[in-house]
Amino acid sequence: MILKRARRKIDFVIIKKLYIDSFPANERAPFYMLKRRAKQGKADLWCIYDEKLFVGMAYVVSYNNLSYLFYFAIEKSLRGMHYGTRALKTIFRLYEKNKIFLALEDWKEDADNKEERLKRHDFYLRAGLKDIPYYLKEVNMIYMLMGRSDLVYPKEYKALIDNYLGFPKKYLLDMRIIN
Repeated sequence: MILKRARRKIDFVIIKKLYIDSFPANERAPFYMLKRRAKQGKADLWCIYDEKLFVGMAYVVSYNNLSYLFYFAIEKSLRGMHYGTRALKTIFRLYEKNKIFLALEDWKEDADNKEERLKRHDFYLRAGLKDIPYYLKEVNMIYMLMGRSDLVYPKEYKALIDNYLGFPKKYLLDMRIIN
């Protein structure tokens, strides 16, 4: 599995298509912002390849020793073929010195896509992540947290997101860890 930093126009085109296909509109940040922050060095936007085959994308925001796997997606036609597990292992190796975490929809609550949420949670458990006993509020959404091992503390997340968003956005967007 190979991670290549998105730099070329074609990289952004294929990532954007997968991003829009994989995440509901209410969970997507504007793509231009993701691209801009990556170009500014505030995040890493990765194309994931198996040799020459594009299999997915990852968007990681890091600050100090904390890395947030903000978006991670595998091409729909390639899901269930272990690409996700292999890609995560590659990502974990790349950020091995950092506490890495991600947010996902609450798999415990009743929802139209409850089965999908449970499968996603089980996938991350099998990949070695553990539940973190906090919730994450991102604008109008509440998510559950999972990480490799350590807790992610509200102060750490605030520092990460403040660094990522910068002024004045950090004051305009409600993004925080809650109990």
